[in-house]
Amino acid sequence: MVVLSVGVVTVLKALLISLDRARYLRHRLYATVLLDNTLASAQRRAVLREEAPSFWNETALTETGLGRVRFQPETRARAIEGFPALRSVEVAVRWPEGKRIITMSRAAYIGDWLAGRLNRNP
Repeated sequence: MVVLSVGVVTVLKALLISLDRARYLRHRLYATVLLDNTLASAQRRAVLREEAPSFWNETALTETGLGRVRFQPETRARAIEGFPALRSVEVAVRWPEGKRIITMSRAAYIGDWLAGRLNRNP
């Protein structure tokens, strides 16, 4: 009987760990999509906006149907010294996972072609 009890506890513990990992991976997948969408939006803004995109400090809270997880994206852009048509864009997403705060981030260089044209034609 003791062996059966230990076996059931071990199986249940493994099941709970698997469910926790599956939830984490689902949240990570959603955060990856959010990062990709934010970088694509930054690229579109660099092409369409007339002002320099150096003031992108946007923070927004997003709730999903996945157990009401709050993803908090944060975007920062800065000019690259010596390259007026380039911006370094850093995107981070934070969300609570149990008692921890998980952070994923990506960085990219985005061309601000309007600024490049303006600097070539004084």
